[in-house]
Amino acid sequence: MASKYGKGLKTAFTTLEANQGYLANLERLKAEGSLPSDQYATMKDEYNRRIPPAESEIKAIKNTIERDLDVAKKELGMVKKELDTLSTRTQVGEIPLEKFKGMDTKLRRKIAQIENDISEYENLLKAKCAADIWQVSAGKSGSGYNATGF
Repeated sequence: MASKYGKGLKTAFTTLEANQGYLANLERLKAEGSLPSDQYATMKDEYNRRIPPAESEIKAIKNTIERDLDVAKKELGMVKKELDTLSTRTQVGEIPLEKFKGMDTKLRRKIAQIENDISEYENLLKAKCAADIWQVSAGKSGSGYNATGF
């Protein structure tokens, strides 16, 4: 679920980094004296105008990720509580063991998925460049729920 933000974030970082690179190259050309000053000024303005929208897009995507992360953490707490309640209901005899097993498996899968989403959200929030986004996508891993310690 978190991966839906990776593409947009990577695109925004790529745009930002490309224009920062263009500016650096432009400065090098100016220092070498191989670029007329009017052309330098025009191109510098153009590249500088492209940077703020990319920065704004990165900030907007990360703000959305933070909101989704908060929702996922709350959902995780509720599902873990539901699992604990299910276990207690089984122990007191309210829910038969066979029914418990199916419900338990379903809840544990849901917990693992939410934990994976949380991990992806956190990694996307840590991203400082486009290359970090690739690492997030390649580094997916799930985790399980331990009933003895959250």
